[in-house]
Amino acid sequence: MILNKKINTNNSFLFFLCTFLLIFLSHFIMVFFSFKSLSIPIFLVSSFISILFLDEIFKFELNFKYKFFIILFLVIIILSSTHSFLFYSDSKPIKSLLLLSIFLNSIVIFNFFKNFTFLKILNLFKFLFIVSLILLWVHFFYDIQLFNYSQNLKPVFPFREPSHFALTFGAICVPLIVFTSLRFNLIIMINLFFFALYFPNYTFLIFGLICFLIFLFKTNINILLKFSLIIILSIPFLNFNEFINIDYFISRTPFAGSHSNEQSFSLLIFKQGWEFIYLNLINSNFLGLGFQMMGSEKMHYGEIFYLIINTTKSIYGHNHEDGSFIMSKLLVEFGFIGIIISIIYVSFIIKFLKNLNSNLKKIKLRSKSVDDDFFKVFFCELIIFSYLVNFFIRGIHYFTPQLIFVFAAVIFLISIRLKDKNLLFFLFIDNQTL
Repeated sequence: MILNKKINTNNSFLFFLCTFLLIFLSHFIMVFFSFKSLSIPIFLVSSFISILFLDEIFKFELNFKYKFFIILFLVIIILSSTHSFLFYSDSKPIKSLLLLSIFLNSIVIFNFFKNFTFLKILNLFKFLFIVSLILLWVHFFYDIQLFNYSQNLKPVFPFREPSHFALTFGAICVPLIVFTSLRFNLIIMINLFFFALYFPNYTFLIFGLICFLIFLFKTNINILLKFSLIIILSIPFLNFNEFINIDYFISRTPFAGSHSNEQSFSLLIFKQGWEFIYLNLINSNFLGLGFQMMGSEKMHYGEIFYLIINTTKSIYGHNHEDGSFIMSKLLVEFGFIGIIISIIYVSFIIKFLKNLNSNLKKIKLRSKSVDDDFFKVFFCELIIFSYLVNFFIRGIHYFTPQLIFVFAAVIFLISIRLKDKNLLFFLFIDNQTL
């Protein structure tokens, strides 16, 4: 699996180390060296991991159909980047081509998923959850200002801001809410809701609600009790306005007035992302601006962008290079290709939600101690599903640990699908022979 043959390929610590470096060290490097984005830190960390597992990466193979689509997508990106450099003198897209190598780590993660038992994968995610939880509670009792963290407005070690922590923590919590005990479920939900109120932070709250809804599907309680739980959870929001910053959460919903003081900066940024989608799809004839061209001179800006500049007195504006959520950046840069990818992802979410109840019932009928691909498949589906927060609500950019895990999960699902097809083919041949 790795170049150093002396290291045990089924070593759980090795997998945890790789994930720890990707998730936590990359964010620490970003803050410590004052990088504006996560791109360079995650490139450095992922390059180290890729070199370590170079032998396994070279051995990786996909069938012709999937390989063709990947190569075609890369050709489109290369041609788009070359066009941006030649006609707009923008070198950012060409420089960013190297960053695509971080997704080689998805192959490494995929191999861990494939080789490990489900229980080992589950325990590793539990360990990541515990480490994240310790870091959150350390921040609660002691605000770390070392290592350049004092230069940031609301740092949560090792992340630059609470939303960045929430995107990572939430992605770990969603799969765990399905496969852990009632007690562990309560620990997950209590902490998500507590830190949503403590910071306050909308991203923590959204992940808390997602976990709570899955919990309701998972538990065998009647509708009346489920409704009562929702009411009980709503009471703090209704009665303890002094403790909970209700205005913060209201200002981040569509219920805030369009141009009133009630409307928050975050909501304006979110609306700006949708305005970018509309303006740039129309003005590019749905072809998109090209890879990494969001925020360039080629881009069309709108009223909200200039409203944000006037409100914040910023010369350059905010989040005009990432759109504040992944779908905004994807549609602006890739046009109709981005629309197709978005439709595929939305279709996956709909299918996942349709099958959620039946899959939760199947879990109760099977033993987790058995090395059953069903558990791994459902776990990977939950990883992909949890990315919806990044995709539709609050994302950083393409180059994140979450997307590396999503691609690893997609590769695993493809490999299972191909394995099932091959099995059916051989069974058909055997029946014909008999």
